[in-house]
This record gives sequence, C-alpha cells and structure tokens, in this order.
Amino acid sequence: MLILAFDTATPAVTVALHDGSGVVAHEMAVDARRHGELLAPSIDRVLAKAGAVPADLTGIAVGTGPGPSPGFGLAWSLLRYSAARWVSQWTACAPST
Repeated sequence: MLILAFDTATPAVTVALHDGSGVVAHEMAVDARRHGELLAPSIDRVLAKAGAVPADLTGIAVGTGPGPSPGFGLAWSLLRYSAARWVSQWTACAPST
C-alpha cells in the first residue's frame, strides 16, 4: 500500500506518502499565493524521497480543509487529473468537527 496525500486548503501546501504503517516521506511549504507553483514539484520530491513513482501508488487522499479557497480547487483539479492516470481509488478526507 502506498497512499499519496496532499492538502492546499490553507496557506500551506502539504504533501505526504504513507505506506500503511506510517509516513515514509513528507514536505510542507507555506506560501498562500504559490500553491499552483508548489504542489506538483512537492509531490515529485516526496515521491523521490521515498524512491517511488506514480505507478507505485495505490491511493490518493486530498484534504478538504476548513472551507473554500483557491488552493482547494487546485488540489481537486490535480486529484482528478492524477487519479485517472495513477491509481484506481481516491478519497476525500473531511476534517472532524
């Protein structure tokens, strides 16, 4: 199992890779105006840190964040693009209240 997770609903761009037992690689950058520039390279670096490629992924999870934001739309767009090409399942994770 290898799940890629990312969240852009806040000023931070957060990306992590989880193998079912724990986080194997992660990265976070805070810059509310650069989500579009930061997300894809962050995903590439996290995969590289773990020695993984997109074909190794078994799932993708995207945080839905605390509310609407431009970053949220970016995350969903990338999810829809990548999920169709990389994995057979994806999950939206809503924050607990």
